[in-house]
Amino acid sequence: MVGDNGTFVKEGNDKKETRRAALYASLLVAVPCVVHIVNACFSLRLQRFGLAPHDLRGLSGILTMPLLHAGWDHLLSNMPPLWVLTFGLILFYREKSRTIFAYLYLMSGLFTWSIASAGSVHIGASGVIYALAAFHFVTGMIRRVPRQMAFALLVAFLYGGFVWAFFPSLYRHTTISWEGHFSGLVSGIVLAIYVRRWGPPPPPDPFEGEDEEPDEDMEAYWKIPDEEQSSSSVPDAWEGVGLSETASLGIYPNEARIFAYEKLIFTSSQRIIFFSYICHSKTHPDDSFF
Repeated sequence: MVGDNGTFVKEGNDKKETRRAALYASLLVAVPCVVHIVNACFSLRLQRFGLAPHDLRGLSGILTMPLLHAGWDHLLSNMPPLWVLTFGLILFYREKSRTIFAYLYLMSGLFTWSIASAGSVHIGASGVIYALAAFHFVTGMIRRVPRQMAFALLVAFLYGGFVWAFFPSLYRHTTISWEGHFSGLVSGIVLAIYVRRWGPPPPPDPFEGEDEEPDEDMEAYWKIPDEEQSSSSVPDAWEGVGLSETASLGIYPNEARIFAYEKLIFTSSQRIIFFSYICHSKTHPDDSFF
């Protein structure tokens, strides 16, 4: 496992870091759950302290918006993805995860405050969730770290349907804050590009520094120098090449081998014709051979 400073951590620490990330993610998710339980039990109506766009008094909602939810359905739909995404952030970025989470938390809220319609109140952790999802996906794509890439694909598989929340026309007659979703998306992308050098470095290339040496035997087999391609460099196709020595032709490249075979066939034909002529002359001395 790779640490923040680029050093390798012992494999035995993997489980420890995983448990640590799971614990901190659980504590973070517990905060909005406790707030909602207290709000529901005592009827405090804390939702009125949500984010109010374009109102200076509503700037405090940047901090309170992710902690407040409209109901149990709203809370339970947000907590599982918040836990998964926070777990991945702590696991990959460790101490720097606090800084990244704080940036995403504040950026998504501030952007929502800037673009949302005045007179509305926005609550819910959806903006932070979209910011974390976009951050994980972009960092997984632009960094060459296998585990982060795998986590990015997991995020896309589990929460790819979130993309429909970016279209305001689908939520025109609902209370869903598409501005918060869109703000989280933009915040995650921007921060992912800005801190792209943070986190675990890519694994070293196992073949780096190794020079690829050409196979000299193969090059010698398929190619010979020009000065060696003269006829003198090719052995006589008949002389010195007996039946037991024909295998020695395999040491020559294709061009030399073909040339040797052609010369062997031509010379053999000449000898056969000459031998036939001698035999014919002795048996039929008065006849012409041609």
